[in-house]
Amino acid sequence: MREYLQRIPRFVWVLGLIMLVGFSLRSYRHQEYLRFNPDQSRDAALVRDAIAGKESWPLLGPQAGGTDFRLGGFFYQIEIVNAKIFGNAPDRLAFPDLFFSILSIALLYFFLREFFTVNVALASSAVFAVSFFAVKYARFAWNPNSMPFYVLLFLYAILQLAKEEKNRKWFWAAAIGIAAGIGVQLHSLLLFSLPIVFAMYFAYLFFKRNQAWKWAPLIIFVGLLLNTSQIVNEVQTGGKNTQAFFQGMQKKSSRSGSLAQKFVLDATCHIQANSFMLLPVGNDSQCDFIDVGANINKNSNKSGGRIANAILLADIFFAVIFSVGGYVLLFRFWRKEQDENKKRFLELIALYAGILFMLLIPLADEISFRFFLVLEFMPFLLLGLWLKYIQEKYSQKIIIVLMVLAVTIIAAINCYVLTHNFAYLAGNAKEGRNGFEEITLGEVAYMANFIESHSAGAEKIYLQGSASELFKITKSIQYFTDATGLEVNNLKKNQAIGPSDKIFSIDVVKDPAGKNSAPDGAVASGKFNRIRIYEVGR
Repeated sequence: MREYLQRIPRFVWVLGLIMLVGFSLRSYRHQEYLRFNPDQSRDAALVRDAIAGKESWPLLGPQAGGTDFRLGGFFYQIEIVNAKIFGNAPDRLAFPDLFFSILSIALLYFFLREFFTVNVALASSAVFAVSFFAVKYARFAWNPNSMPFYVLLFLYAILQLAKEEKNRKWFWAAAIGIAAGIGVQLHSLLLFSLPIVFAMYFAYLFFKRNQAWKWAPLIIFVGLLLNTSQIVNEVQTGGKNTQAFFQGMQKKSSRSGSLAQKFVLDATCHIQANSFMLLPVGNDSQCDFIDVGANINKNSNKSGGRIANAILLADIFFAVIFSVGGYVLLFRFWRKEQDENKKRFLELIALYAGILFMLLIPLADEISFRFFLVLEFMPFLLLGLWLKYIQEKYSQKIIIVLMVLAVTIIAAINCYVLTHNFAYLAGNAKEGRNGFEEITLGEVAYMANFIESHSAGAEKIYLQGSASELFKITKSIQYFTDATGLEVNNLKKNQAIGPSDKIFSIDVVKDPAGKNSAPDGAVASGKFNRIRIYEVGR
């Protein structure tokens, strides 16, 4: 046994440890801290009803944002299969996304090994494992959250198929078809980008006389086979979803703003997203570097404004150097590379990133960091390019010191932000934004239980407060109260209230050390983590 363990390569032990750390962060208090917004409650209700036989097997998946077009049904279908195995509790429905996020760590390592040394690939994978951004989008059920895995599988399988010396070509061709067939069902960006990248790259392989292009029919067949449910739906409805797709395209392409403005905004957002996924400093959801002047003025009017502005400017400087310099290094290494397989790696990366940059230009005025799940691997690849550049410039001892120092600092910052975020979700740390945006399963379950226990004889429940904020929690609470028949609504102005109806007020505490006063007329109250809920008398 000892001899067998000694034969296991060192990188396997290190990669296993990295994956264990990544799993620990992604699964920490998973049930309680699971995000449970309207999208998650909608999907959980659909799965619950499908399991109970109230809904038929879904042929289509969730709606693409801002349109009536619906993606393929894979996300719902795998959630239903998962629910039949592990149960349909909301936290169990996040198991597939959690599982694929862990596999993404290992897949990123093997993907990076196509170009980098073992040490550089391990270093970048280690940072990815603890990345606040990567961990954040691995901890709840949402159709885009598994995109990083399928994107990496798609790109990695193409590289394997294109290697002339590689055996089992059929396996890698099938893997490309599986990755593309599932990926196009997870997000509209992949619905566009993966077929374009596939067509362009295989045309390139054809002209380069690489025999991989001959496997294109198998890839297309597998991809279409995995989208059978969409094809069936189109036949049954006369192409209704396809019509919605083109209507959605027309709607988004007709939005205001010049092409030049959108190009600049797209480039700025790419730079900021690359930086944030590596170093989570500043805004954690929106691309706001373009508003640097307004942000500096805003900070100047606050206490500690000079420090905040210094951090902001340092963040922008780092982001520009890291991203722009990283892409320059990509071109530099491509031009110098003599190994055909490694050169092909850089070409495929450039093609995929370039296609997505172009696709995001029309959407530039609405993109946020979540759009960059399709490029989640990119900052860690750029980090690898920087580490490789350092390897070329300095002696071996200095390289090791610099690599360890860089990875340690980056990992420490991400771990600090993760620790602070967990403390915030527990209600023990101050946060500068509204917490309804990241309402958790534990908080929703507590609110539903409080409402049910204080609503004896009531038929309808009304939540008072800002409609835009209550929108983020009402459907989630309704998911739990459905079992008792309680109907949860937002309290509107001049709302007619029945004699048995109940009113509740809900707040998310931003500062645990501050005073949190109850609303007028409160007759009962409860608190859980960040949540403060009150029954309001009439």
